[in-house]
Amino acid sequence: MLHWKEQDVAVNGLRLHVYRAGDEARPAVVLSHGVTDSGLCWPDVAPALAEAYHVVAYDARNHGRSGHTSEVYGWEELGDDEAGLIRALGLERVALVGHSMGAGTAAACAARHPELVRCAVLEDPPWMNTPPAPPPGATDRGAAYRKLQAMSAEELVAQARRDTPCGTRPSCRPGPRPKDSSTSPSPNSTGPRSRRGRRRPRPSPALCCCSPASRSWAPA
Repeated sequence: MLHWKEQDVAVNGLRLHVYRAGDEARPAVVLSHGVTDSGLCWPDVAPALAEAYHVVAYDARNHGRSGHTSEVYGWEELGDDEAGLIRALGLERVALVGHSMGAGTAAACAARHPELVRCAVLEDPPWMNTPPAPPPGATDRGAAYRKLQAMSAEELVAQARRDTPCGTRPSCRPGPRPKDSSTSPSPNSTGPRSRRGRRRPRPSPALCCCSPASRSWAPA
């Protein structure tokens, strides 16, 4: 089992909870999770990466053991949080890996702070022209998150298998949860929003195939 070293870091007026593993002298890979998840959601990926890299994961604002805020926030704030974390830990030219909301976070970080990023891997970034419809029985996304918070781990896995069949893959199982906080956003959260109230903004034009942040990374 991977041994995480945990710490709290002050970033942009918030407390972010950080998990670190692997040799800190090696190149760093920063993992950013999706909405309703936490930094501990990488049970298969993190151990594999830790064999060759310094792995850093963290709970995003309003998630897990990080600080919660009632302020409206969007990709810019999430990207700046990640950049602040990289600077606070004294990391240089990191590789970013993000899933869903974390992919949008990684893209925003790379676009706004290219000097910190060597490359970015975006898994299923949530970019679309219109917001997705809320789940049946939920009138808004905040209600949908509160419904998820009330479900047990077994119920969540069963729903995930119904919604997106995944057979018996090892990754389709309850992951570890923080000891003293929910892995979901605060009950009042409705997920990332831009200041204009639009969810799921299009990719930043600042991040393109010719930018330094998007080039492949193959350190010696």
